[in-house]
Amino acid sequence: MTESTYTVDTNQTIVGGLSDLATTLVDVTRGYKEMEDRAEPDLLPTIKSLKDRHERDAAEVLSLLEKTGGRPEDTGSVMGAVHEAVATARDWFGGLDGSAIDAIVDGEEQVLEQYKDALAQTHGTPEIHDVMVRQKNELSQEVDALRAKEEPDALMLVEQCQ
Repeated sequence: MTESTYTVDTNQTIVGGLSDLATTLVDVTRGYKEMEDRAEPDLLPTIKSLKDRHERDAAEVLSLLEKTGGRPEDTGSVMGAVHEAVATARDWFGGLDGSAIDAIVDGEEQVLEQYKDALAQTHGTPEIHDVMVRQKNELSQEVDALRAKEEPDALMLVEQCQ
């Protein structure tokens, strides 16, 4: 695929969608890298799995961005620094254990929203759109599995309060 495949307006929309998603994925990966060093053993497999997924997906999105004529900025944004600070603060005030699953699910839902935006902006480009659909579906399955992990804990807590 070359830059001239699409009209300028369409290409700018595609580049914008891919760029925003790439920035989000790089930011989230940075946050997980910070968490990985601080996570307790019960949370570490979740953190590592999500970090690896976002690294892989970010690399693929950055490659697509280059192919559409965009300039990948793989350094993330200010929000990446915020994610790192949150991970550090959570560690200081209670540790990164299984109780962090709620916050992780909330964060991943924000990533899924970013995928929805990227999908809307890439709908006219099947080769890019298909990659976005696949990545979103895979992440959605992982988030659903995390929700299933946290629901038994929530039910147990409700039962203890009764």
